[in-house]
Amino acid sequence: MFHLVQSIYHKINEKPEYSVLILGIENSGKTTFLEQLKKKSGMNYKDFNKIMPTMGQNVANIPIQNGRLTQQTESDFNRPTKTDMVLRVWDLSGQTRLRRLWAKYFDKCHAIVYIMDSSFDDIEKENFDRRMESCVEVFEKDVLEILNAHDKNIPILILANKQDKTDVLDIVDLKMAFNRALAKMDHDFDSRILPISATSGEGIDTCINWLVMRLIKNSEFRPPIYK
Repeated sequence: MFHLVQSIYHKINEKPEYSVLILGIENSGKTTFLEQLKKKSGMNYKDFNKIMPTMGQNVANIPIQNGRLTQQTESDFNRPTKTDMVLRVWDLSGQTRLRRLWAKYFDKCHAIVYIMDSSFDDIEKENFDRRMESCVEVFEKDVLEILNAHDKNIPILILANKQDKTDVLDIVDLKMAFNRALAKMDHDFDSRILPISATSGEGIDTCINWLVMRLIKNSEFRPPIYK
């Protein structure tokens, strides 16, 4: 009898866990984004000024309550379907020699967050254009083409990071560039492009709101793990 009650208790208290990958080329702000999620959730987090390039991976479980980060108060955007869940967030290295490892995580992930540095404060515009081309090319070759070939239609959130800088690329231009890559695929990927600042936290709440709603919507095809 005790074991039956214990089993029912654990079943009731199990929460859906969704695996989310954070991808992007080096120095795009992926780790800062993860640390900002931890900060907003009331967890211990790294000093943003002391973050070093990721050589392998950083992983954190981000708790979500009522569709938003646990420490959030009422805000002015629509609330998604009420549920409790955990986002198991994987920050993977964006260094060239390590990008080939990304695909190993695609089988079990529920969503992808692709981050790019959209600022050009400290570089010439022509150098930024080359970086922009590189970001889109990596997105197309190392993410979309692999997902497309293996029939893995999962939500993709593209984030234009460092929008707190003085000189940044217009979101409309970014959408045009990434949409051209998306249009080449056989699948109609559920995707969105949003502006953020991982350092200040601007735009993070909207990102989580979109991500949670899409994870729930797609759960029939890519169900979560219950823990």
